[in-house]
Amino acid sequence: MVYRILEKTPLCPSCLGRLFASRLRGYSNRERGLALMRSLVMELEHRVEEGDGEARLMLERIAPSLPQEFYQSLDRLGIKVEERAPCWLCGGRLEDWLGLHRRAAELVRSLRAESFVVGVVLSKALSQREDELLRTNMVTTGESIRQEVKREIGKRVMAETGVPVDFERPGVTIMVTLPQGIVYARPNPILVKGRYLKTGRNISQTRWTTRRGERRFELSVQDMLEPLREALDGAELVLHASGREDTDARMLGDGRPMVVEVKEPRRRRTSLPVVETLLNTRAKWGWFTLEGPVTRDYVRELKTSDQHRRKAYRALVTSDKPLDPGMLEEAEKSLSGVEIRQRTPQRVSHRRADVVRVKRLYETRLVQLAPRLLQAYFLAEGGLYIKELISGDDGRTQPSLSSVLGARLRCVELDVLWVESS
Repeated sequence: MVYRILEKTPLCPSCLGRLFASRLRGYSNRERGLALMRSLVMELEHRVEEGDGEARLMLERIAPSLPQEFYQSLDRLGIKVEERAPCWLCGGRLEDWLGLHRRAAELVRSLRAESFVVGVVLSKALSQREDELLRTNMVTTGESIRQEVKREIGKRVMAETGVPVDFERPGVTIMVTLPQGIVYARPNPILVKGRYLKTGRNISQTRWTTRRGERRFELSVQDMLEPLREALDGAELVLHASGREDTDARMLGDGRPMVVEVKEPRRRRTSLPVVETLLNTRAKWGWFTLEGPVTRDYVRELKTSDQHRRKAYRALVTSDKPLDPGMLEEAEKSLSGVEIRQRTPQRVSHRRADVVRVKRLYETRLVQLAPRLLQAYFLAEGGLYIKELISGDDGRTQPSLSSVLGARLRCVELDVLWVESS
């Protein structure tokens, strides 16, 4: 089989050995290919010495594929190699491609990567040649040139830099394009878990712009987190949070769970305690804690579990008429441990699906501050719209504080006091 392959397609030892990558474990493809060539040449050399003319012709046919180390044996048999044939697959450039590890190591060091992985992109022509070689020779024991280059460059970079390969959560992906030999780094996002407090009002969670590109609010929580992006020299910062409060509501207590994603960071390591201090020094209307790196799976869990997290609220409520203190006690009982059926509020219906949500209201406490002024406390399931729980939203929320008290109520200030952790 080896002779049949080399007769049709000149191959270097590495490309030959790669066709039998699942055999003779513990050797490189080059070592495996040289072993196959040596075995074949030894057999043919013996047959030529025995006077086998066909064996001489066979040696002459594959001689242009053989490396320099075989020339002494060929010379002894009177077989001259006028010109070596380049490898049909890699063109004799495989060692140059593996030498790209030096550039890859430079990138890993410059980015101060905590881990890396190598990715290889083959040109369409090179990929088709490899497929043809495997198909025409019916090879089932080989591996792709992509696999070999990824593995060998990865091993060399790891040996040179001391930075480990991480297939699951690499800090940097080193991309190698063949046969062009282009090497570039694709820093993977850094995800940092934490919590935020928003101590001012009329501050959005993320940057909110109109269709004309104008800012709706001068400040956002995302803006206040910019020092983290700067510390990591990232291209962009994305804030993922467990739900969101209204722009005119404060987020108090011990804060809202969040993950800050820094895209394409050119620095992979920084002191989170130092950045946290910087955030809290610069932010006039916010307070942040940074707990450490997390995975993309954590972000998905943070978002999907938000609808089931319990949240506590405090609201300042006005009434269109004086309220009877006795009715407040009855309202507390009526609105504790009940299900609230809430149609999508009118104020968000332009951007949310018009559906009826059923949410749990665990507890309600009401404190009368004046005949027409209440302080209301709610412990509710995530996703319950508190302003509409108070006003009733023209009957779209049932029951509501307005419907129970028989008054037109309005939330004038709202604070989130607590968001349940996972």
